Amino acid sequence: MGSTLESRNVLVVEDEALLQASISRTLRLAGFATTCVGLGREAIKSLEGEGDVDAMLVDLNLPDMNGIEIVRSVHASRPAIPIVVMTGDPSMASAVEAMRSGAYDYLTKPLSADGLVIALQQAIEAGQILKRRPKAARSTIGDSMVGGSPRFVKVLSILDAAAATNSSVLILGESGTGKELAARALHDRGPRAAKPFIAINC
Repeated sequence: MGSTLESRNVLVVEDEALLQASISRTLRLAGFATTCVGLGREAIKSLEGEGDVDAMLVDLNLPDMNGIEIVRSVHASRPAIPIVVMTGDPSMASAVEAMRSGAYDYLTKPLSADGLVIALQQAIEAGQILKRRPKAARSTIGDSMVGGSPRFVKVLSILDAAAATNSSVLILGESGTGKELAARALHDRGPRAAKPFIAINC
């Protein structure tokens, strides 16, 4: 499986020792470098410096904190690090909350080795695109939306990450909050930018 990724360092946050070892082995065989921790606080502490982490794989249910809390904390301080959430107790509510909080992807256990590798490859690619994008470019969405607030930059980073994938994206929000503008920006940043963008009011 070829890759043009510059580096592939994954921080695995999983408290079950056997699963942690299995995930680490699977990723190392696929060419990733892994660091494993069993607690959310350990994961957050390991990122306090300028550690070389290209992506995180985070269990939703940890002994000391919820995986969503980790996603929010990391996304606020290191938004260019994509986070893939995994859980053995999946639900639509937790999936939506994870993605709203800044997670790049949501996987269910038992994990497929191929699916895990592909998800992390795509996450790292998206993260590296975001890191390379000039900061000035992160402050605009299309020609209609400009901003510099932390919330705006967070939305932009999510759009950047999503644009690098081939996945369907659900954009939620109250009427008038700019969902169509965000969808148009997502289209313009993705591989289909040269193709028509069609908005349908349902």
